Amino acid sequence: MRKISLFLVGVFLLLLSGNLFAQTSFTVGSFKYTVTTAADGGGNGGKVSVAKNGTPTGVLNIPSTATNTSTGITYSVTSIGNNAFEYCTGLKSVTIPNSVTSIGNNAFLSCSKISSLTIGTGVATIGNSAFDGCAKLTSVTIPNSVTSIGQSAFSYCRIITSVTIPGSVESIGKKAFEDCYKLTSVTMERSTPPTLANT
Repeated sequence: MRKISLFLVGVFLLLLSGNLFAQTSFTVGSFKYTVTTAADGGGNGGKVSVAKNGTPTGVLNIPSTATNTSTGITYSVTSIGNNAFEYCTGLKSVTIPNSVTSIGNNAFLSCSKISSLTIGTGVATIGNSAFDGCAKLTSVTIPNSVTSIGQSAFSYCRIITSVTIPGSVESIGKKAFEDCYKLTSVTMERSTPPTLANT
């Protein structure tokens, strides 16, 4: 009987440990995260995406790591999820860390007061309508890590005057800069022009 009890306790602890490592979402401060890659048995190698959040205002500095206080596991923040900060009209400044490799669809859609945007040098993909309607942006620096710019990614950024597309960019979605009325200069650094979607 005692052996059976010890066995059951062991199974319970194993399941509990597994559940801790398998948690799919958690919150740290004002940020909500979704686990995209689970940590290994040693608590290493985990990755998270910034999930849909509330309505932050002012300055938004997205951290490069996030520690789940329930498990003590620290994850690398590697993506900003779809719709994560859409319609956060009180945001004025956004900094995306170098750990982030992708910015999801509609991530900052209609954040109409963002005037300062720093995109980290690890970002490879900018999703559809990621910054659509960020009407206060005066300039945007697309880092040389970006390979894909999605459809309508910077549409209605109405006071941007110039854009440099780095040589790393392989494809640009349709209407990526639609209704950017003051955009008068576009510099393509790629020797072979990127693939442009049909408009």
